[in-house]
Amino acid sequence: MHDSIEHTADVPAGKPGSFSERLTTFILEHTRAVLLLIGVITLWSALQIPSLQIDVSLDAWSTVEDSAAVVETPVLIVASDDELFAEAKLRALRDIVDQLNRLPYVLQTASLFNMPNLRVEGETVYTDPFIPRLDLGPGSIQRIIDDARSNVLVHRDLLSDDGSMLVVQVLLDSATIAVDANSRAVGDIDRLLSPYRGHFEQLFQLGMPYIGQQIGQSIQQDLRKLIPLSALLLFGILLLVFRNPLLALLPVLTAAVSITWLLGGMAALGIPLNLMTSMVPVLIVIIGSTEDIHLIAEYLKGRLNGGDPASAIHNMARRLGLAVLLTFLTSYIGFTSIATSPIELLQQFGWVASSGLLINFVVTVVLLTAILRSLGPRIARSKIPGAGHTGGPKTSDNRFSDALAGLILGHRNKLLLASGMVLLLSLTGGMNLSIDHNLLDYVGGGSEVKRRVDTLQQQMAGMEGFSLVVDGRIEGTFYKPRYLNEIKAIQEYIRSHGLFDKSVSLVDYLYKLNRVFNDVEQDELPEEEEVVAGLTSLIDDGLLAPVVSKDFSRSEILVRHPLVSSAEVQQALIALQDFIDQRIDPALQVTLTGSSVDSGQGHRQLAQGLKTSLALMLAVILVVISLLFGSLRAGLLASFANAMPIVLLFGVMGCGGIRMDAATSMIAVIALGIGIDHTMHFMVCFRQALRTRPDSHSALRCALRHEIKPISTASLALISGMGVMVFSQFAP
Repeated sequence: MHDSIEHTADVPAGKPGSFSERLTTFILEHTRAVLLLIGVITLWSALQIPSLQIDVSLDAWSTVEDSAAVVETPVLIVASDDELFAEAKLRALRDIVDQLNRLPYVLQTASLFNMPNLRVEGETVYTDPFIPRLDLGPGSIQRIIDDARSNVLVHRDLLSDDGSMLVVQVLLDSATIAVDANSRAVGDIDRLLSPYRGHFEQLFQLGMPYIGQQIGQSIQQDLRKLIPLSALLLFGILLLVFRNPLLALLPVLTAAVSITWLLGGMAALGIPLNLMTSMVPVLIVIIGSTEDIHLIAEYLKGRLNGGDPASAIHNMARRLGLAVLLTFLTSYIGFTSIATSPIELLQQFGWVASSGLLINFVVTVVLLTAILRSLGPRIARSKIPGAGHTGGPKTSDNRFSDALAGLILGHRNKLLLASGMVLLLSLTGGMNLSIDHNLLDYVGGGSEVKRRVDTLQQQMAGMEGFSLVVDGRIEGTFYKPRYLNEIKAIQEYIRSHGLFDKSVSLVDYLYKLNRVFNDVEQDELPEEEEVVAGLTSLIDDGLLAPVVSKDFSRSEILVRHPLVSSAEVQQALIALQDFIDQRIDPALQVTLTGSSVDSGQGHRQLAQGLKTSLALMLAVILVVISLLFGSLRAGLLASFANAMPIVLLFGVMGCGGIRMDAATSMIAVIALGIGIDHTMHFMVCFRQALRTRPDSHSALRCALRHEIKPISTASLALISGMGVMVFSQFAP
């Protein structure tokens, strides 16, 4: 019996009047018009790309509702010098502050030039700034440093312990400027600082806008460098397999056109790239290229069977139209499901990724057909790989597929047992998988950002923070010493924890006021409600606004900590919440909020979104394959085959201590997208072979012969193409 792969290629796979055939006929009849239209759209898209924005904002992990309320973005101006209080240096700093305040998007600045230094000298209460003038004597300088150390609002926030580092905090009104506000502000501030850098040992800006800009630059550089390099490797491998530069170029071309359309459309609609959506172009290269390889391989088999280019294209459409459509729909549904997440970052990724897949599906089907029609006559049948081995069984591909089929069919029980054991081990390892995030991982260990962060956090409080909102729900609650002591207890716990740098609350203000007005030598809270009310009435309400409401029914504790692993922060927050639940008066409602808390919620949503997306994609595979074969068993087997590598991936990550973050979480979805492609093509081919083969074993051998080369080629090309990403400046 002559069981050749070439003969199986002619098995009918679709009705003559099917949509795929009608579309193919239309493209073949209007090839030039189709190519012209694609060229026009591509040119228009390319012209939009220079205006594409990159946004790495503070509220990346916020929900849509929360992110709408974020209007202020902090920038830190850091000056470091052993003679920081010399008149010339103070004059330079004062000039910098004045220029910052004149920028249209700066809401306000906080520094030693405007922060009141509350103190009593003799019978006089002073509220002048810490630096009231520029010509300071040695005694005045030491007094300023000592006063700063005793003021929790200033110590290690605006001035370091030894007085050699000063920080100016700048609040930006991000509501008044465009998405690229951070980038614009960073550039303006950098130009403002440039003339003054010679006055100090170190003078630089820091903060999330600056870090975001640096991450954005890394993304831009990688988009320009690594994606072309990945495409070049893909082209090289396909050239070795197809032995025709025009055919090898087609997957690269369809990916490039798809990416151009996507990025151009995003630019035109004002949709920025962010940490997540910046991965979509790579995703298009990955998933899109697998489809191209299957289609080109099928076209070449049609040509080897003696067909002309047009008939080979029709055969390609008949045989693979269903598989291509099912692959697209399954992947599209899976990525669209990510957009249902309440986290804005994931919503954007879901919509952009699914839109990219839709664009790639259209471009692949239309452009590939049109180009094969135009180039077909130039590809001589004798130059097609395998043209000299039409007998089939003598080719290396067929020998390999036959050996593989023999191995699978001869040892299927052992293979299933081994697979079950690997699955069990992977599930065990996956239990150790942790979700983690550290912003500094996105900039690399030797970067300028890392150096600046380390410099700042060695002498000042950490850049990251959160708040504890303590709500008494009754006016005047926090005039009462009883409830002030509850805040004090929380702060004492925070100070005892090694992760947190400092905390500030109404209690700290009262310590200061008590020392100043009642001549108390150590930190003590007033023992009477009337004294608390009297002390707080002596200072401006604006100073107390960050830590207590006007009616004193609600108070807030502001906590600072360094930029570290989100897993460490979440463990600390859980322990803090446990302390509050067990030790704090239940009459007070304590709520944790802020960027650190939002980040933890975002990562939990990330994990939940990943589970939902994977489950939905596997469910679609189950339904589609079950309907295709009229067998639930077939659907379960296909779902199991696709779930296996995902579970194995999580097991390896768990055992290897590789944490899951925003980037690595998408690997599973991308891998499943590739797996779906291969699964659909293999199962559709197997179903077609069952129509003409006497039994399932024979059909399996036939399907393996037909699909082994495109699946192997696609896998090898994508492994190599993705491998170049290890040279990225952008850590994810």
